[in-house]
Amino acid sequence: NLRGLIIMPTAKFCKTVANDFIDMPVVLVDRHLDELNFDSVIEDNLGGVQQVLDYLQELGHEKIAFISGSKKVYTFSQRCAGVEQSGIKTEIHEIIADSYEELFIGAFEQTNILMLRAKGSRPTAIVGANNAITSGILYALNLKGFKIPNDVSVVSYGDSNWCRFYPTPITSVCQPVEEMGRMAATMVLERINGSRDKVNNVCLKSMLLRRASTSSPNAD
Repeated sequence: NLRGLIIMPTAKFCKTVANDFIDMPVVLVDRHLDELNFDSVIEDNLGGVQQVLDYLQELGHEKIAFISGSKKVYTFSQRCAGVEQSGIKTEIHEIIADSYEELFIGAFEQTNILMLRAKGSRPTAIVGANNAITSGILYALNLKGFKIPNDVSVVSYGDSNWCRFYPTPITSVCQPVEEMGRMAATMVLERINGSRDKVNNVCLKSMLLRRASTSSPNAD
């Protein structure tokens, strides 16, 4: 018999599920919803973005673009909030999309628009708010013949396997996915075994993996 649930909720989840609708332990993963009184395990999205922007600033970048999905999505809203709270001047470009393909195409189009600017005003670093967006960024840069990182540095929020094996390995934010899974499983088992502790909301740190796709901007 089903005795507990680990759920990665969508943006509409809290509108369709009430606390008393599910009569078993629930742990939310990747997204915390204040409206629901469930345990949760999330990633520190704001801290992850801060690591990226601090690093790019250390390299000397002053023209940074952050391409994100809709702020209506929890993870994107958190990452955009991280940019806004960082104190580091960064352009945010929001893509309204519902699927991987739409995010990919939107990022492709936005990158083309950004790189059409005169050299002195276009970004010297572009950050993709997830792997689909980063894929679109890289595709656009590749088609236009821009070299990474000579012409523009690229950072991915999310470390897919291909980030390591791309011709120019991509600097990425490595999310604590396995740790989140282990923590969520432990929490739901504790509830199943009778734990009545107060609601536990755990926030785990991510790690910036510095690779060849980022360098100091060219002065010429």
